[in-house]
Amino acid sequence: MQFNTLAFFIFFSVCVGTYYSVPVKNKKWLLLVYSVCFYSCFSYSAVIGLVTIAFVSWIGGKVLERVKKKIILMK
Repeated sequence: MQFNTLAFFIFFSVCVGTYYSVPVKNKKWLLLVYSVCFYSCFSYSAVIGLVTIAFVSWIGGKVLERVKKKIILMK
């Protein structure tokens, strides 16, 4: 999907319209779904890479959070 096509304009309009109509707590999940849909227009290997990077980053954040709690408890 190229940025100067009618399909992108429709996709972008739907994304923006639904983004501002959902509650704040659901906006990050909506953006995640739309980004996966957008990347799947190019190739499915890009989606696999995107999901893998997001999952590894999430796991890393959980590990850092746990380490931070242990350090605070040691003080």
